[in-house]
Amino acid sequence: MDRREFVIASGGIVAASSLLGQAVIAEDTTHLHHDHGTSNARPASKELTDLQDSAFACLRAGEICLAQCNAVLAGGKTSMADCQSAVLNMLSVIDATSKVSTYNTADQTLLKSLASVCADYCRKCEKECKPHIEAHAECKDCMDACIHCAEACDAYVKA
Repeated sequence: MDRREFVIASGGIVAASSLLGQAVIAEDTTHLHHDHGTSNARPASKELTDLQDSAFACLRAGEICLAQCNAVLAGGKTSMADCQSAVLNMLSVIDATSKVSTYNTADQTLLKSLASVCADYCRKCEKECKPHIEAHAECKDCMDACIHCAEACDAYVKA
């Protein structure tokens, strides 16, 4: 087989596999549109949607705040050690809360318990960020996001 024959044969194989792949995707997509009654997901309430939105906003603000804490600590100043610790803990809990609330398949009693704990971690983070808000905009943004997220968690728990 010379080079030209190889290129032509290879092109045919690529085209055939591409068509086969598209057919499989089309079949899978068609299958996904049928409701077999096996989903546990419920329609999202306003309180749940607010919880999700505030949790993701808090994750973003917390990651930015954490980077600022790390930079200050790397510079030899220990003034933000408590803030860093609180942000790390809050991020772990808020990550779990954002994921579980977005899946929207968890038992509502358990999700409300998680939201209540999340609110507590947000309030702790808010408290530790507060002393730094004049010097670091990242801490202010994190504190504000934590306040909003704790309020959204509380509203979901009460709904």
